[in-house]
Amino acid sequence: MNRILLYLLVAGSGWLVFTGPGRCHAQSAEAYMAADLSSINLGEPVQLTLTVVTGTGFRVQMPATPGLPQGLEVLQTRESDTSRNAGKIIHRRQWTITGFEPGTYTLPPIRVFYVRTGSSGPEAVETERIDLTVLAPVIPEEAGLRPMRGLAEAPLTWRDILPWVGICLLLVALAGGLVWWRRRPRPVREEAATVPAEETAPAETPSARAIRQLNALAWPEASDVSGLAACLEDISQVIRVFVQEEWAIPAPELTTRETLMAFAATAPDTPGLAALKTLLEVADMAKFARFAPAPDTLASSRTQALDIARSLVRPEPTAA
Repeated sequence: MNRILLYLLVAGSGWLVFTGPGRCHAQSAEAYMAADLSSINLGEPVQLTLTVVTGTGFRVQMPATPGLPQGLEVLQTRESDTSRNAGKIIHRRQWTITGFEPGTYTLPPIRVFYVRTGSSGPEAVETERIDLTVLAPVIPEEAGLRPMRGLAEAPLTWRDILPWVGICLLLVALAGGLVWWRRRPRPVREEAATVPAEETAPAETPSARAIRQLNALAWPEASDVSGLAACLEDISQVIRVFVQEEWAIPAPELTTRETLMAFAATAPDTPGLAALKTLLEVADMAKFARFAPAPDTLASSRTQALDIARSLVRPEPTAA
């Protein structure tokens, strides 16, 4: 019987030692939550500390946030640290918190999970609630709000006025320049002399144009065989263009045979067809058969072309 009373006395003493305000313990772990101040001013920081004491062989999961009620905020979170003291392992984490709304707040218990070596699963230990009061700011009665002063009117100086005077003078100068530009004396434009229609030069006829172009051809040297052939081809081209403009026969696009057949169908008795046939055939020989005309042959061909331009003209229509 005495031994049973002794066991009860030892158990009760242990319960009294390890039980106190702000602390709650499990079988082998204890958790504490404490603030370094019980009341703070509006916006004043306060340190909130969570301490977990365990033996060896424990893995403790420290919470990231303390779970504050609305009205309190966490300003800073410090990393958790671990230390040893008298065979115990002490886990500690601190938060810097504050409040921006006056009132008394009850911080809820913080639950900490841990795992013991050899246990079947995680266990938890909780702290007790603590109170924190946020005081409202006190404004002394004698420190009333001062009335606002009106805006002071600074006197104007020449330094303030001169820029505006310069802008006004510039606008006046621009307006005067615009008025002068619109009213300036303008030179009288001379009326273009009109030439009566009857005095205008008549349009150049295809025959006159062909004669002018033939006379303007450059004459090659007697020893320049390729130049002689090219000049003969130019003479033939002038006559072909003349035929196209005078008779509406596309001679530059037709062969010599097709050109003569078109003339036979249009005006078979026109003088100069024989000379046209001879000139075009000689030019075709120089162009396709590599015929090298002599200088006298070239001179004869140009004379023949001039005669064709003068004689091979469309007859004037007779009045009915």
